[in-house]
Amino acid sequence: MNRDDLQLRYNAALVWAVDTHRNPHGMPDLATGLLGLNPVWLSGFGTAAVARGRRVYLDTDFVADLDTPQLAALLVHEVSHLLREHAERSERIGVTTATAEWANTCQDAEINGDIPRLP
Repeated sequence: MNRDDLQLRYNAALVWAVDTHRNPHGMPDLATGLLGLNPVWLSGFGTAAVARGRRVYLDTDFVADLDTPQLAALLVHEVSHLLREHAERSERIGVTTATAEWANTCQDAEINGDIPRLP
C-alpha cells in the first residue's frame, strides 16, 4: 500500500473516530486532539506511538493490516495518551527506562478502560 492510500485510510479513520466518539459530555477534547495529530509514516516500526508535538508515528505495514474502525480505535487510544498527559505525568513520578514498559502498560489500561466501542 502506498503512502497516498495510507493517508486516505488515516483520514477515513479520523472521520470514523470523531463521528463514533462524539460525546460532548464524555470526551470533549477528543475530536480536537484527533484532528490535531501530525502523522509520521515509518517502515519497520511495527506499531504506533505518539510523541510531544502531537506527532503520531505509524508503521506503514501495521496500518495497512487494519480496517477503518480498528485504525480509528488506535488513533483514539494514541491521542488519549496526549490528552491525559502521560509523558508529563511519567516525568513527574520519575519513570525511568527500567520502569517505562510497566508505566506504559498501566497507562494503556487506564485508556482502554475508558474508551467505549473499541473493536
